[in-house]
Amino acid sequence: MSGQTLSSSEYTYWLRELKSRFSSLQLKATIAVNTTLLQFYWELGQDIVAKQQNHAWGDGFLAQLSQDLRREYPEIKGFSLRNLKYIRINWATGCCPIIAPCNCATGCFAITQHPLGP
Repeated sequence: MSGQTLSSSEYTYWLRELKSRFSSLQLKATIAVNTTLLQFYWELGQDIVAKQQNHAWGDGFLAQLSQDLRREYPEIKGFSLRNLKYIRINWATGCCPIIAPCNCATGCFAITQHPLGP
């Protein structure tokens, strides 16, 4: 700029618009990451069920998987044994609000009474 300065109101308006655009992009990025993680967890549930059916791996396999994933990704809270069981159950019941339509009579996250257990 050739010596011009922005007026206070002009700068304030531009800054507000800039912050709004940035916030919108942050939200879009968060949604994209969450959708991608849901897809990963959905596929993980499918893998767990397949491994347990095709290889006769019991729940001990889930405990080992939980240990290994938590050791590799200690900052990620989603790999506890309990969560892996929930991931397996969600896939087995078709309960994922983003990936597949929910067909659970009691809702997607009310799975503690499912025959496979929590």
